[in-house]
Amino acid sequence: MQGGASRRESVLRGLEAINWPVEFTLVHDAARPCLAKSEAREVIADGVAYGAAILATPLVDTIKQVEYGMVVASLDRSLLWAVQTPQVFRHQWLVDGHAKWRQVKEPITDDAVLVSAIGHRVRVTPGSAANLKVTTPEDLLLAAYFLEQGGRLCQ
Repeated sequence: MQGGASRRESVLRGLEAINWPVEFTLVHDAARPCLAKSEAREVIADGVAYGAAILATPLVDTIKQVEYGMVVASLDRSLLWAVQTPQVFRHQWLVDGHAKWRQVKEPITDDAVLVSAIGHRVRVTPGSAANLKVTTPEDLLLAAYFLEQGGRLCQ
């Protein structure tokens, strides 16, 4: 199966490829190679218990809203979390969210946006900063370091 032009399209293609009964679907970015088994188990357990769950970490940096290079607001970081994958959903909720994606008013940056938009609550499972997303050369070096330390996937 080939991915789509966007994350949403890639996940939709994956959903369309499932032709057997499933109760839950887990979505994980290949760009996150440092997932610990314990984190995977925890988010899956929360997904099953609550119907939808995402891994995330609380923000530690000060966050500013910026427009045209100027600060326009300081956001309360105590309310903000950096979302990761895997994300676990009741399969039908995820299918329904993707079917109604055009009705979503906010940017669709993950599948939790779609599931939330159709009225389902999403549980946040605390993750780890080591489950980083590899998007820059610096991220690749950091991921290599984590994996060299015994491989977080083995824990």
